[in-house]
Amino acid sequence: MELIIVVAIIGILSLVVLTSTDVTHKEARDQRREADLKEIQIDLAQYYEYYQTYPAVPLVNAVDSKSLSNFVSGGSGAIPSDPLTGQAYFYYPYQSGGINSAYCVGASLENATPNDNQTADCTSKYNITNASYNYMQEPPQ
Repeated sequence: MELIIVVAIIGILSLVVLTSTDVTHKEARDQRREADLKEIQIDLAQYYEYYQTYPAVPLVNAVDSKSLSNFVSGGSGAIPSDPLTGQAYFYYPYQSGGINSAYCVGASLENATPNDNQTADCTSKYNITNASYNYMQEPPQ
């Protein structure tokens, strides 16, 4: 009887530890996504300063001369991607006056949306209807 109680207690403790570890991993991936988007925004600002427009193509590791990968921090040339799926982050350039004058970059967070979220602004201003991204950012003002 005592052995059954000990096994049950160990099982309950194991479940609690595994659950908290899963939550911690999700939070860490979300923090990585937010940091990646901040890095992409810095790279986009450098791109804009050089070309006076934002890239028209999605954020992928292209090799043409006007690729964003030429401006990636640290000179690595690798644009960050989602830590869980490996897919490229959402990028939507907004064209005004013949140039891409603004953008939205986005990610799908696994947990709650952070306080500096501009998702509602991006989706309404640029008429983005893709609801799979719950965290979007515009160029810093």
